[in-house]
Amino acid sequence: IALQMQPREMWEMFTSVGFGQQPRFGFPGAVAGRVRPFKSWRPIEQATMSYGHGISVSLFQMAHSYMIFARDGDMIPLTFLKRNELPEGRQIVSKKTAREMRHMLEMVTGEKGTARRAQVAGYRVAGKTGTAYKIENGRYVRKYVGSFVGFAPASDPRVIIAVMIDEPTVGHYGGSAAAPVFSAVAADTLRAMNISPDAQVDELLAADNVPLQIMPAVHWLRTVCPDGELFSDSREIGPDTGNAVFFAYEGDSADGRNYISNAIENGAVAVIYESEGF
Repeated sequence: IALQMQPREMWEMFTSVGFGQQPRFGFPGAVAGRVRPFKSWRPIEQATMSYGHGISVSLFQMAHSYMIFARDGDMIPLTFLKRNELPEGRQIVSKKTAREMRHMLEMVTGEKGTARRAQVAGYRVAGKTGTAYKIENGRYVRKYVGSFVGFAPASDPRVIIAVMIDEPTVGHYGGSAAAPVFSAVAADTLRAMNISPDAQVDELLAADNVPLQIMPAVHWLRTVCPDGELFSDSREIGPDTGNAVFFAYEGDSADGRNYISNAIENGAVAVIYESEGF
């Protein structure tokens, strides 16, 4: 596919998402990475660059580039400072392309994907694994960097999280080394931000890092409540929410276990309860 593109076209795509350019967010230490001028590319180099070899980018640049998938194909500048107004986005790819890519990236964390361990109970997540050789003295060596970059909730992305593990000791693939870290960070972040779960009950999968104790409850819910929708905030449950299932867990801002009675009073048809695990 890469060789069907003109080198200049591919180079312009790399640079449009910030690769090979120093990030401009007002803090020292940002590096540009490396994307060689397209006029010097050989066909084999263009092919391997399409999957990440022959270029160098920082984890920060990778996270920023995923904005075109988490948003509808546009990017906004990053900053560590709070803004009063959202800056205007710059369109990189079409909305249609961005949404199709978002769907593909969600499949990566699905039952047949390479990053099942990136799943977060109750939420749809999307992303991509990465596994790369390290360079020492100008040559690739058999040492690895495993990574996973993704966003959640996939239905309405709010956060982008990038994880890189340098020389992982438990498996060197991104799906085994970095995806579990993404899952843990995403779970705590989504709960701290009080973002409602967006996964239907019948979409929850038994990922390796999801406590198996929860699965009997999920299987039961699939049977009695196939169209159930998960809620982590009891206040969002009401007459119009249909078959609401309350997901009670201890978050950073509130302990949902204290609001089980409220959820039931508001119309929850079932509760998944966290005590020590699920």
